[in-house]
Amino acid sequence: MAVNLSPVGGVAAQFFDNNGDPLSGGKLYTYAAGTTTPLATYTTSAGNVPHTNPIILDSAGRVPGGEIWLTNSASYKVTIKTSADVLVGSYDEIIDLQSALYPKIASFGSATVDVLYRLGKNYESAGTVEKTETRPFLHDYRPLGTAQGGTAVFSTDGANLFIGPGAGNFTMTPLDVPPDGIDRNLQCSHNLGIGIEALGQLTIGYKNVGIGVNAFRKLTTGHGNSALGRDAGHELLTGISNTFVGFTAGFGIKTGNNNVCVGISSAYNNEAGTGNVSVGRRAGFSFEAGDNNTLVGNEAGDSQVSGSHNTIIGAAVAGNGITTGENSTIIGSRITGLENVSGQVVIGSGDGIKYLQTGTLSTSQARLDLVGREVTPVNLAATDGQADAGSSLLLRSSASVNNAVTQVVFQSRVDQPFSRIVSWGGATPNISLITNNVETARWNSLGDFQQKVNPTAAAMATNSTMTFALTSDTALQVRVRGTDGVTRSVTLTLA
Repeated sequence: MAVNLSPVGGVAAQFFDNNGDPLSGGKLYTYAAGTTTPLATYTTSAGNVPHTNPIILDSAGRVPGGEIWLTNSASYKVTIKTSADVLVGSYDEIIDLQSALYPKIASFGSATVDVLYRLGKNYESAGTVEKTETRPFLHDYRPLGTAQGGTAVFSTDGANLFIGPGAGNFTMTPLDVPPDGIDRNLQCSHNLGIGIEALGQLTIGYKNVGIGVNAFRKLTTGHGNSALGRDAGHELLTGISNTFVGFTAGFGIKTGNNNVCVGISSAYNNEAGTGNVSVGRRAGFSFEAGDNNTLVGNEAGDSQVSGSHNTIIGAAVAGNGITTGENSTIIGSRITGLENVSGQVVIGSGDGIKYLQTGTLSTSQARLDLVGREVTPVNLAATDGQADAGSSLLLRSSASVNNAVTQVVFQSRVDQPFSRIVSWGGATPNISLITNNVETARWNSLGDFQQKVNPTAAAMATNSTMTFALTSDTALQVRVRGTDGVTRSVTLTLA
């Protein structure tokens, strides 16, 4: 029997009564801690001769033989009475001195391996926590599988480490033919769970890391998942390659794959989503279904409950208004009042104001909104075109040649010809109106306006054209160039 000295009366101890007199004929009762079930003590370090129970003290109040030895790692209750059974004192949860100095904190899932003790001390095998213990502190449980109709046993890779009461699962059972064609030896292996109930319900899952109280609490067959934080990934059952960081991050995801959730309660309610990225406190909090969304910012997309392929960036952006939209891109902080439709592109400011919005709206029409906030007087002669004032759509070409163009192109139907407004000419800019690939009107930098008379001709230079020029406050000159190349003009006097 493995024993160690008792801290109560261990060696050459003398007991006294409440008056300070030697406890002559006193009695020491020893029980299992917290009970009245007798538990033996021993007379020597050999642990093979038990004391009487109770131990009867001699006339000097000393233990016969002078020593009391306790079973290693066992907890005792010691009750001291007089020879007349009058209670002197009772002391519970007493352990041997060696265990008190190096308290046991863990075992490794088998009754044949050493118990790990503090300060790197290995004690001995007899005190290990066996696999039938429901809440060991630390273990590396490695289950075996049964193959070929129960006639053979195969080993899993193992390499598990679980720290914390309830971490890991002693009922993990590898399958002879696992799903998805994985190597059967890979099952139930390469898992790390740290925290109470972390990875507490694994069945065949592998290569998972759960750190935090209840991290991946319900994960069974999933693999390649990582969770850091209390209740992170709590509800995940079968998901693959998910990453959750933060208190309750990805809490409600049950079967989703390839999700990244970083932040307190990010993607909290999305049960089956796949390929979502939620970064920020409560980012995507209300999403119940949806794939391939990217939500970045505190409460970004907080109110949206479904939808896929959305990109929402900014604190509290789209916090109300959008609940089911898809394929939208929304950038800015605290943008609200958005229509609950799909395909939007919205850019706003940090104070919730929309500057640009485009997309298919609830009326099934496409629209581009440019919203300006400053009140700036118009200056038609401004050399910068007042591009930074009001609501401006600025199109510029960085090419250094005069034939570079900027243009706005229109097409009423995708299968019909184009109409265009084209700016060209470099230092002497012109604006041309082109319809059905034919130039029909032109304004030049001198203020002249030309309109085609014969819209079937291919080019303005050779076509019959009409040009209007205001030559003074009271005179309008009209010049007509015919197909014969001759220019004829008339000046009209304006009243």
